[in-house]
Amino acid sequence: SRYRPSDTVVIASRHSASGCIDHKLPFRVERIAMTMADWDPTLPSSLIRYLQIIVYVFRCCLRNGIQQIHCAKVLPEGLIALFIKIFRGIPYLLYAHGEEIQTGITSRKFRWIIPRIYQNASGIIANSHNTKTLLQDIGVHPAKIHIIHPGIDPKIFDNSNQLALMIREKYYLGDAPIL
Repeated sequence: SRYRPSDTVVIASRHSASGCIDHKLPFRVERIAMTMADWDPTLPSSLIRYLQIIVYVFRCCLRNGIQQIHCAKVLPEGLIALFIKIFRGIPYLLYAHGEEIQTGITSRKFRWIIPRIYQNASGIIANSHNTKTLLQDIGVHPAKIHIIHPGIDPKIFDNSNQLALMIREKYYLGDAPIL
């Protein structure tokens, strides 16, 4: 919701509710099957899927004049964006979570590629100081890492909200704090 709709194209995986969701969004959504049996790009079946997705994203970038790619995860999105950067020069931004970094660097399959994907990103949004430390430990320059702690809209949890009052009454919660 914070991106300018006219400048935004979202490429997302297909799922059963795509039609219900996509027409309500203010920006264009392109759907592609992004599932694969394994994210390991050295496996022939995965490599074929990666190549198909890379070609699709490459063409989407050309059609829409894309100037930056945002990736929610390091795999498969980050690896796809790395190839787009290599072939088209389009920078990418990654969102990082400590668990995927830890899993990636302790995996025999992924420890060689995960650091390279993060190191080649133009910027990384880390969800905590711990995640920033993990990124620095795998060779990411600190200037590329920006910490944004996950948050919520506090208005949703406003006690004066009519829905909140109804829930308190329904479950006899009174004025007690609710977690």
